[in-house]
This record gives sequence, structure tokens and C-alpha cells, in this order.
Amino acid sequence: MVIGFAGGEVPKIPANILLVKNVSAIGFYWGQHALKDNAAYRKSVEDVFKLCDQGKISPHIGKVWTLDQVNEAFLSVKDRKSTGKVVVEMD
Repeated sequence: MVIGFAGGEVPKIPANILLVKNVSAIGFYWGQHALKDNAAYRKSVEDVFKLCDQGKISPHIGKVWTLDQVNEAFLSVKDRKSTGKVVVEMD
């Protein structure tokens, strides 16, 4: 299962493998879901925040940058070299 690919290359799946193995591939664009069913989207976001507050899940922090490194942090996202959350400390 692949969930997201913002921090790397877009996975490529040869269609013949799906046919031979009799499996399906389904894509889902979460941003579009927010536009089509905003109430369900908002509820799911609230649920995620509750799970974070309860300590049941936590975001993966890929790298913490200092404020003077903000341009480098931005480039790491732009160039798709970051994984997880990119954090810029504001001290």
C-alpha cells in the first residue's frame, strides 16, 4: 500500500502486473474530497487531531530547520527531497 508520495518519486505500477495478479489499484486525491464533501473531510481532520491529542498517532518529522535555514527548508519540499513534516523553529 502506498499512501502519498510528496517526499519522493511517484510510484509506477506496470498495468500487466495488476492483470496477472488479478488485483486493482485505486487512486484518491484527498484535496478533491475536501471540495466534494467538506463535512466528511472536516470530520476526518477532527478525528485525526483527536488521535494526535490522545497520543495514538504522531506525525513523522523529517527534519527540523532553524529560521535562518528557511530557504533550504522550502527547497527541500520544492525539490521533493523531504519526507515527513518539515519543521522550521522560530526562536
